[in-house]
Amino acid sequence: MLPSFDLFVAEDSQATIRFLKCLKTLIRSTNCVCIVSVEEQLLPPQIKNHLVSLADSVLAITSFKDHAEMKISDYDGTLKLLK
Repeated sequence: MLPSFDLFVAEDSQATIRFLKCLKTLIRSTNCVCIVSVEEQLLPPQIKNHLVSLADSVLAITSFKDHAEMKISDYDGTLKLLK
């Protein structure tokens, strides 16, 4: 049986936040772009709030795959700029 690794459990939340702050510092010191994609429903509110505050931009992607009634013409989803 393989061990499960969850970066967002309560005892690791401070380490995760520290990692994200270090990542942001590293990216800002170079000419790079970093895209972090997370499933919002899997995050505890504390981590989610820190992610939003640390991010320069926040996008929300909605797929129409599971919502056929929302389908608009040839589009497969929407993209919202939240921050």
